[in-house]
Amino acid sequence: MNANQKSDSTLCFVKPNIKITKFYSKDELNKLQKLDLIEVYKSRLAYLIEILPFLSLNPEPGSSFREMSIPETETNISHLEKEMKNKQDFIKSLFETLDDVVPYSEKTNIIWSILYFDDMIKKSMNQNK
Repeated sequence: MNANQKSDSTLCFVKPNIKITKFYSKDELNKLQKLDLIEVYKSRLAYLIEILPFLSLNPEPGSSFREMSIPETETNISHLEKEMKNKQDFIKSLFETLDDVVPYSEKTNIIWSILYFDDMIKKSMNQNK
């Protein structure tokens, strides 16, 4: 079973296990060390990379093709497999780059970015509410 399939083998574009478990206040972020902030920053990017492309279909992690009204055709399954591999390669490459360059960022800019990403994530979570 590939990483983007639920245990019952339904196909999904957004990994079911991707989630944000904690949103931080600006004060909490200010107390974190820069390397910890970078990990939070990267976790937000990983979430957004998973969710945003499919936001118009269904923003819920683990949503099946059926829940997104996508027919389970050979073509769509092929798109899923290609998208999953491309996304994994992209995230790996992006994180390698970020690990090298983001430490040069000002701490305040990293914090601002995390808060901005959090706002986007919260809005995506409330899309259907």
